Amino acid sequence: MTPTRAAPRWYAAGDGNAFFGLALTTLPVTALVWASSVVWIVEGRLGRAAAALAIASLATLVGVIHSPLPSGSVFWPWAAPGALPFAVAAAYGVAAALLVLLDRWGARGASRA
Repeated sequence: MTPTRAAPRWYAAGDGNAFFGLALTTLPVTALVWASSVVWIVEGRLGRAAAALAIASLATLVGVIHSPLPSGSVFWPWAAPGALPFAVAAAYGVAAALLVLLDRWGARGASRA
């Protein structure tokens, strides 16, 4: 007799396989944001990378990417299902702010040389 296991956390009963719906909608968007940010950082275009991360921060606040809901649905920031969207959005915001600071500091250092 095989022991039964509980359904994984990402699987919502009654929603079908919510993981695949979530993967098809948010993973490509997240991958594009990260890939473009990495390329722009490598190319030295820190302002563009910061803009991409700032957009990711806003997208996280409404659940377009990193939605904590099992169905992957979007939501308004004031109706967020917990604190996780705010924490992830803040992390994107901090990364964007650091890139802006590095961009300004790098430009100032280059003008002194």
